[in-house]
Amino acid sequence: MAVYKFDRVSVMVCEDNAFVRRTLEDVLRQFGFERITLLKNGQEAIESLKLLKQAKNPGPDLIIADLVM
Repeated sequence: MAVYKFDRVSVMVCEDNAFVRRTLEDVLRQFGFERITLLKNGQEAIESLKLLKQAKNPGPDLIIADLVM
């Protein structure tokens, strides 16, 4: 059985529903993800990505976004 290490993988969660957002965070942490950014809407996500780009940060490895916000 393969063992995966997710502690260095950065995840951005963009979800307007607070319950779903917290649940996703809990599930990701159970799988070993430690670098999690939680955002409430698409505007926050866009602003966060712009700031990361300005800082020459490669940004998140994975983005989980609600399609209906």
